[in-house]
Amino acid sequence: MQFQQPNLGFGGMWLAPAFFGALLVLLGVLILLFPRLLALIVAGALITIGASLLAIAWAMRGRVVYRRFDDEDEL
Repeated sequence: MQFQQPNLGFGGMWLAPAFFGALLVLLGVLILLFPRLLALIVAGALITIGASLLAIAWAMRGRVVYRRFDDEDEL
């Protein structure tokens, strides 16, 4: 009598967590060996996030419409 595991449809689903787990372990080891690397990673992330927010603000700038609201205006 042979036992088979049911096919749940998760064939290669373990690859992504395994890859990112190994990548994080490697990054942790590199930071332990080169502590300055952490400062570079954080600085790069902050610069990227700041530049992205500035680009979003620049794109939104033309879409904002200001309208004067007076008491005599009808809704």
